[in-house]
Amino acid sequence: MLPRMPYLMEYVTNGSIGRSIIYSASFGDALIKAKNAQRGLQCNSAVLCHTPESDPIFGNGSILASYTPADGWRISEVWPR
Repeated sequence: MLPRMPYLMEYVTNGSIGRSIIYSASFGDALIKAKNAQRGLQCNSAVLCHTPESDPIFGNGSILASYTPADGWRISEVWPR
């Protein structure tokens, strides 16, 4: 079994900002989990980041995908090493 890596979904709604830590063995699975979490939030924007930290800091990490209502989820070309 692959180790679970920390991903972080940060989001903005009309009334709040927040984040959700997502533990997953793959980017694809983390993106599915982020999409499911984002659906109920009515986000204005969101990003899915990868971080090597076990306790991630808001705003840190490599952005792997971003979300806006107009464009949906878009995968970034920058991948962590």
